[in-house]
Amino acid sequence: MNYATLGDPSLPALLLVPTQSESWWGYERAMPLLAEHFQVFAVDLRGQGRSTWTPGRYTVDVMGGDLVRFIDLAIDRPVIVSGMSSGGVLAAWLSAYGKPGQIRAAVYEEWGDATRTLASAKAVARMCGTTNPPRGISSERRPAGCGGGTPSSVTRPPTTA
Repeated sequence: MNYATLGDPSLPALLLVPTQSESWWGYERAMPLLAEHFQVFAVDLRGQGRSTWTPGRYTVDVMGGDLVRFIDLAIDRPVIVSGMSSGGVLAAWLSAYGKPGQIRAAVYEEWGDATRTLASAKAVARMCGTTNPPRGISSERRPAGCGGGTPSSVTRPPTTA
């Protein structure tokens, strides 16, 4: 999987997942802004950008599995994931089905600009305790996804051929 990274490894990890038919280049202008607060990883999903085109079906489960492995092998620590449009669907998939402790929080976005991406990611980081939480959000009231892991009430739907 092709990807770009920018930022200090001591900062919280942020994974950017583009929409269909987009590559990591769609985040090129946002990455320097985000890198002030995160170590940013932006990916080319399977068959997009410079990632390999593979035969077979391109399902949410297949691409989600690719991202689970990417987080394990390239990032190797809990991550905040932000997905744009269909990338947001993959961010939601990771929230539900990622490995326990792998996803700290998720941001689901629609088309916007780098300022909204930065504001969303910074707000999630505050709520998850990476920086001071906003007023009225204590560590006891963090969003469910901040601790990572799969909630016990979530079950994986059966896959169909």
